[in-house]
Amino acid sequence: MRPGAAAPRTAFAAFVAIDWADEKHAVALQVAGHAQIERTTLEQKPEALTQWIAGLRQRFAGAKSP
Repeated sequence: MRPGAAAPRTAFAAFVAIDWADEKHAVALQVAGHAQIERTTLEQKPEALTQWIAGLRQRFAGAKSP
C-alpha cells in the first residue's frame, strides 16, 4: 500500500461481546448490517463455549470476525 492510502476495509460477519463471570457468561451478538442484538448465556464450562463457537462457525460459514 502506498503512503497516505486508506487501508482496505474488511467486512465482518458479526460482532460479539462476552461478559465473563464465575457461573455463567452473558453473550451479545450483532450480525453485521443489522440493528438487532441477540443475547444468550453460556454455562462456565469449556464444552459450552466450544459448542457455541462451533455454532457460530457453522452459521457464518467461515466469514471473518473482528
